[in-house]
Amino acid sequence: MKLKPARPLERLARDEACHGAVFCTYSFDPSFFDEQVLPALLHLHSDPAEQALRFRDEAIQALQRTPVTCIVDGGCGPAGQRLPYDRLEVHGRVFHPKLVLLLFGKFARLQVGSGNLTPGGYGGNTELFFVRDLHYEAPEEATILHEVNEFLGQVATIVQSRGTQLDRIREDLTRRLGPKQQSSDRPAFVFLHSMRAPILDQFLDLVPREARVTRVGVMAPFFEADDADAMSIDELRSVLKSLTTARPGDPPRLDIGLLWDDAPNASTPPTPLSLTQGCNQLWRIHRGSDEEVTVDYLTLLAVTTAQVQIEDRHGESRRRPRQELEEALEEGKARPVQGLAAYAPRRILELIEEHGSHVHIWLHPASRLEEGVPVHRPLHAKLITLTVKHRRKELTYVLVGSPNASRRALLQTAADGGNVEIAAAFMLEGALALHDFAPELVHGRRETIKLTDRHFPPTMPNLAAWIESAIHDAAEQRLDVTWARRGPAPLGPFQLRYAKKTLLSGDRPPSGTTTVEGFTLQGSNCELVLTAHEQEFMVPIHVLDLAMLPTNPALVELELRELLALLGHRLGAERLATLKNTPGGVSMSVVLETIFGEGFGPVDVFKAWWGLERELADETLSVAAFRLLLVSPVSAGAVWDRMLKARDTPGGLTRDETWFYGAELLHVLTRTPIPEDASAPKKREILDEFTSKLRADLAELRPGNKGRPWVKDILKHYGVTT
Repeated sequence: MKLKPARPLERLARDEACHGAVFCTYSFDPSFFDEQVLPALLHLHSDPAEQALRFRDEAIQALQRTPVTCIVDGGCGPAGQRLPYDRLEVHGRVFHPKLVLLLFGKFARLQVGSGNLTPGGYGGNTELFFVRDLHYEAPEEATILHEVNEFLGQVATIVQSRGTQLDRIREDLTRRLGPKQQSSDRPAFVFLHSMRAPILDQFLDLVPREARVTRVGVMAPFFEADDADAMSIDELRSVLKSLTTARPGDPPRLDIGLLWDDAPNASTPPTPLSLTQGCNQLWRIHRGSDEEVTVDYLTLLAVTTAQVQIEDRHGESRRRPRQELEEALEEGKARPVQGLAAYAPRRILELIEEHGSHVHIWLHPASRLEEGVPVHRPLHAKLITLTVKHRRKELTYVLVGSPNASRRALLQTAADGGNVEIAAAFMLEGALALHDFAPELVHGRRETIKLTDRHFPPTMPNLAAWIESAIHDAAEQRLDVTWARRGPAPLGPFQLRYAKKTLLSGDRPPSGTTTVEGFTLQGSNCELVLTAHEQEFMVPIHVLDLAMLPTNPALVELELRELLALLGHRLGAERLATLKNTPGGVSMSVVLETIFGEGFGPVDVFKAWWGLERELADETLSVAAFRLLLVSPVSAGAVWDRMLKARDTPGGLTRDETWFYGAELLHVLTRTPIPEDASAPKKREILDEFTSKLRADLAELRPGNKGRPWVKDILKHYGVTT
């Protein structure tokens, strides 16, 4: 079996529109997410560096149509969020899942893996991802999506601030799935998470009780050190012990895949060695020409007159001509690797060996050649394999996901102090080992490798947890900052800033909510800065209603003709913003006169309404995009509000004109066909709410027909009884 190498970003891009996206991660790089992930997901074309303002406008428009939520660990929050998606933080526990859920028209794409939302997680490290497209109408696949949805619902209860987008995405997924149904088909995989039960317990429950475990494989960059002082196997409460004693029978072989971080691209001792001096050592071999060089590893076991006995990188014993290795040694293409070292729980492995398991060490070289080019991709993938014999068959149970091989990750629930983790588990026929999934692994002799435990430096708590939420009401131009009753550590003197402007300062955290009036998001900045103890902590700003957020400051409070030109597609938003932002250039009034002449008339208004009808009937439109067409600052609702304000004003509209245009809008909206799909009820609900208000406005404006008999025919056309 060979896994397919791929770039995770390539799995996000599809031709069809995404209707909602949820990302879960431990480490989060907002600049990478804004500039690399979102453009791939939302089909953004502007360059974030060369066309910063255009990129921001395009991204906001896309986010208004596609809700996006990132749920991240609250202890890892660098600065740099430029765009108004929801970044939800989990404080007070380790939030470690690596999940991507993308909603499309007929299916959802689920990605479970090891990579964080960072450049390393999406290309710089060696990661492992499990990706599946799950169709809403397939019962066994819908069951998995229900479980993912339930997990996200449980996560929503532990985030610092809930935001607005996660609930909308979950509601959309619920509508698409319908009621949860029992499926008789065996699922292709199982979704596991630690909010429900310990992940390792759930994984082992998949293995038949009568099965005999013959081989266990564990690959991870981090292993537990909890039981380093244990004196016997009975004292161990470790992941490795749980796996090797999962079923009765002889102790199974244990393969451990470790990060080999100091693997050299070229290893040359100061003086050449003879073959006999290099026995029982790992050797590095350069093969091929200079143009197409490859690197291989072997362990030299014995040297005879004509042959050498070696163990290849997969641990298989072989014999090769002695002359072949001697020539490589003389040419500098073969050298013993010096100073082998890796991180692993040495004491735990010794106790497992004493219990009878044969422990094999596998090294994953961080530095290696790929297509002749030196690369540094340290191991960050997590993988557990369990090979069993059951009813005369060999089967391999596989666990892929976020958990490291530690007690908190695999043996505890989140409620009991464990990490929040996720994994995908499945079964494959046949006996498969770690190197079948990761061919870069190199089998190493235990006695030649120095195993050491990792030690982690203490980290300072994230004092941003003193702020429960920062909510921006774009319609009211207001920011509400709600303070927590307690934080992870004393706050002391502090300063709260936005875009270099101090919003609040003091000697102690305030209570309740701090309101900032006249607040607008400036440029590309969607976070507050809390300064305390001479350090800066980032607080994400959540927008209460993204539909009310102007995509460009120039598109705020547009006049009626400008809105009609936009809605009728007579003038693009970018062109309009450019005209308003360029003093001394082409006058806006000149452009509008070119479009409408001395003033707009019924044809101009009706074209805008008819264009709206076509857009609302688009079956690919998400619920968020549907609502955007009706209630945003540049929507049909905004046009109607301007018409009401322009009523009976000098140069404005008469009462009858206003009613006439509104009646036609209502007529168009009531005949608009809504495509029959899972989102249809929600779209009708949004439309009914809008038309109810429109009907109330029209009732106050209804023209009288006294002395004007022709008005009666117009009222009848629009269904108004006299």
